[in-house]
Amino acid sequence: MVLEVNNHAGVDCNMPGFPRLRFDDAQAATPVYEDSKPQAVVTLAPGETAYAAIRTSSADGSGQNGYKATSLEVFLEGSDDSKSVELPGGSVYIDENAQVTYWQSDLSNALD
Repeated sequence: MVLEVNNHAGVDCNMPGFPRLRFDDAQAATPVYEDSKPQAVVTLAPGETAYAAIRTSSADGSGQNGYKATSLEVFLEGSDDSKSVELPGGSVYIDENAQVTYWQSDLSNALD
C-alpha cells in the first residue's frame, strides 16, 4: 500500500521521519524499513505530496501472527494527534513482517 500526504497549507511543510502506523488496537507501531531513510528531511511546497510505502505482510506467506486489520491510525512525528485512514476494501492482512518506509518526495523512491 502507499500512504500519501498532501500539503494544503500556504507554506512549506517538513515531513520528518516516517508515519507511525497503528492497525486496529496494536500495542506497537509498525516498524520502519531503515534502508528507506532519505538523505534529508522531505519538505513539501504548497500543493506537493509525500509518500510512504507500507508492506503489510510477507509476500511468501512466511510471516506469523497474522490478522485481518479493519482500521488504521496514522501519527506524524512530533504529534500525538492521529488521522484515521480508510483501508482498501475495508481491511488488510497484517503479519509480523509489516513495515513502513520513511517519507519520500517521489513515489518511485517509496516503492523501491
